[in-house]
Amino acid sequence: MHRFLAFVFVIAPLIATGPLNAADSHVATAATETQTKEVDAMTQEGTRIPKSGRNTFDRDTFEQFVEMRIGTGDPVYWYGQGVISNFPDGKIIARVEGVDIGRLHRPDPDVPLAHFYTRKFVVFRDPETDEILRDEAGEIILRGFPYMYFKVWLDGDVLRTDIESGAGKTMFKLSAGEENEVRHIGDLTVFTMPVPINSPTMQAWEKYDFLVLPEGSAEPRNQVTWSKYSPNFPWMGPGFNTQHAWLYRYDAYEDLPQSVRTIIETVPGADLWRNPPKDLDEIHALQNPDDN
Repeated sequence: MHRFLAFVFVIAPLIATGPLNAADSHVATAATETQTKEVDAMTQEGTRIPKSGRNTFDRDTFEQFVEMRIGTGDPVYWYGQGVISNFPDGKIIARVEGVDIGRLHRPDPDVPLAHFYTRKFVVFRDPETDEILRDEAGEIILRGFPYMYFKVWLDGDVLRTDIESGAGKTMFKLSAGEENEVRHIGDLTVFTMPVPINSPTMQAWEKYDFLVLPEGSAEPRNQVTWSKYSPNFPWMGPGFNTQHAWLYRYDAYEDLPQSVRTIIETVPGADLWRNPPKDLDEIHALQNPDDN
């Protein structure tokens, strides 16, 4: 387990029963100057605390992000577990388990543009028994995306993303990028990506922090922590929830935990998620099912 230390600097006002005398004023000024120097020293490049302000991308960090997120061409498999909690009381509604798989397509390797062909699903588990939740008909509640199509490119020092998903009248497109950031914290690289969602079926907000552990770390080196705030799914009843999950990247289907492979191999229709979309033709067919 990797621990992240948050440093909070609190500057408390000096409270006196009477006016500060000259000696008190000198001590306070010296202390303030010392604190300022310490904070400045800790925020210099190469220390544990990253620089303030938006941390932008260049060609090297663009390529690093693409390789981390989607590999170099062969499929990659992100596996995750997490919880859904009622908002605002924080009571756990369900545990979640799922997989996000994808492959890379580079139209021109010399150009900082990448296409991700992905699909993902999650199932929900009882927080006490760990049993997969089912609907009134006894069917497993599986929230799946048969495809998600990403275009990712470098625009100056901004990493931009266009996302397409859904089909027919429920098809939607999202764009993000202005708030994407990259940080190097010691040997750790962190890509932070907020995603506002405004689709025909949902308005929500989510955020990803992709973590690339240094060379030589135990596998899996590529990880992501994900948070989301959204309206409840229909089976939860009215209200809102928060979601949080931690995911790890594997480079072979056989390396995925048995629990999620059992879902893919035994639940009717779930075998779609054994492999990512092959190409744009497959994605276009999923976008326009009435044309097939």
